[in-house]
Amino acid sequence: MSMAGEALIDAAAPLTFMGAPFAARVPPRSRAVIGGLPFDAGQHASRLGSRLGPRSVREQSIQLRTVDPDTDCDVVAALGLVDVGDARVQHGDLDASQRAIAEFAGTLVNTNAVPMMIGGDGSVTLPLLRAVSRRYPELAVVHLDAHTDAYPLVGNVGPAAFHRAAEARLIDPKASFHIGLRGPVSSRGLYAHARQLGYQLVTIAQLLDRGIAAVFDEVRLQLAGRPVYVCWDMDFFDPSVAPGVITPSWEGVTAREGLQVARSLRRMNIVAIDINCVSPPHDAAGLAAFLCARIIFEFLVGLATAHQASERLQPP
Repeated sequence: MSMAGEALIDAAAPLTFMGAPFAARVPPRSRAVIGGLPFDAGQHASRLGSRLGPRSVREQSIQLRTVDPDTDCDVVAALGLVDVGDARVQHGDLDASQRAIAEFAGTLVNTNAVPMMIGGDGSVTLPLLRAVSRRYPELAVVHLDAHTDAYPLVGNVGPAAFHRAAEARLIDPKASFHIGLRGPVSSRGLYAHARQLGYQLVTIAQLLDRGIAAVFDEVRLQLAGRPVYVCWDMDFFDPSVAPGVITPSWEGVTAREGLQVARSLRRMNIVAIDINCVSPPHDAAGLAAFLCARIIFEFLVGLATAHQASERLQPP
């Protein structure tokens, strides 16, 4: 229900996340920025369309309101949140698109704002890591996914993103986690290969048996003080709640569990986020896109409360 006096959406205005202001450049006061990466490498044999993900997530985000009732925080106002639109990718050209994504992200990383990037498929992660690691050389990753994306494949494709990242020393694998792993895979030895690269693996069975709170308490303890990059593939969720993803896998987390995970990550030093693999052609009623928008909102609440706390500590 619309509040009395609430403005109607201007159809001529740019579509932005939660109606946040559009900005060609990040204002100095902004502490978080939304960007879109409308690219997919077209590798999946049948499920194509995640290049449409950023628009769909923005469309569904209009259902959200900007105030978190638990903290009474308006995240758009508190963070000076802006949406800078999409990277200028070249569909069908992986290398050119990854260069464009790295350049796009590089301009955002060197501001006061935390970049929150909406994919696109998993191929968007590697160029983002290239950009973020230039500013944060001790970067650790928390990767929420049904798959490791550390496959020993040739090229800069999505399933090899974290193999390439470790190989190029963009991140510290020994301080990085792949969480939520499950389901059939394409070849033998994939988990062993990821461990050989140095990554710490937590399967979905281990996550749910040990408990979300216990697992993420350990993750926070290990990563205390380190810059953290969060990569969230929407197939971390079960397809019953997020049907529109590229590679769905049963036995994923529920919506409630996923939101608990997002809140558990709030107390880390998050310097960049990418949330990817929403595929609108497969997304019944926009459920995956809407859930993706809500996950982003939870991260915004965490950033806003941390920013407000730091401001209170500043001398008058």
